[in-house]
Amino acid sequence: MGSGMDVNILLSRPCSITGHQYEFYQLVSKSTTTINGKATYKCKTCGHIKTTD
Repeated sequence: MGSGMDVNILLSRPCSITGHQYEFYQLVSKSTTTINGKATYKCKTCGHIKTTD
C-alpha cells in the first residue's frame, strides 16, 4: 500500500475547471456507482459531478 498521497491520486481526478479535483463520491455519499457499475466522482471544490467511462 502506498502513502496517503498515492491513495489521494488514485481517488481523485482533475476537474474541467483548472485547480479543481474530483474525489470518489463515496467520500460524501453512500451512492458510489450507477447501475452500470460506473464510478461517480464529485469535485470537492465546485461540486461538479462526473462518472467514469
